Amino acid sequence: MQEGDIAPNFSAKLLSGETFTLSEHSGTVVVLDFWATWCGPCVDKMPTIQALSEHYENKVVFVGMNVGESFDHVQDFIARTGFSYHIGLDENEEIHRNLYPTIAIPYLVIINGEGLISKILIGGGQSMYELIEDAILDALHQIP
Repeated sequence: MQEGDIAPNFSAKLLSGETFTLSEHSGTVVVLDFWATWCGPCVDKMPTIQALSEHYENKVVFVGMNVGESFDHVQDFIARTGFSYHIGLDENEEIHRNLYPTIAIPYLVIINGEGLISKILIGGGQSMYELIEDAILDALHQIP
């Protein structure tokens, strides 16, 4: 999978109990952030994703896709940290392995309003704000 490809559709359970289905967000920029609680760079990047989700609240959908951990474990982590953007669960890693494969997490995929992968970013930390924001702005400008 690479930039310019059609983003594979999927459905995932959210911590909220709702189901997120990518195809239901056609016309909207979607940011998928694949992460795990044991991944230090993933956790370090989450405040950046939170800040961006607040800044682009009505323009972009943010989903933190947890990879391979249980509902209870992820729910406890989110309760302790207070992140409020959508948190999806990929407990069996089916989405991560089969649809959005990568050799490492954190793995961030930005999908434009036409359903195309606009940007892929691997890596984490708090210093990624500008890089992610630039990619979001590019994706927003790609909406017809």
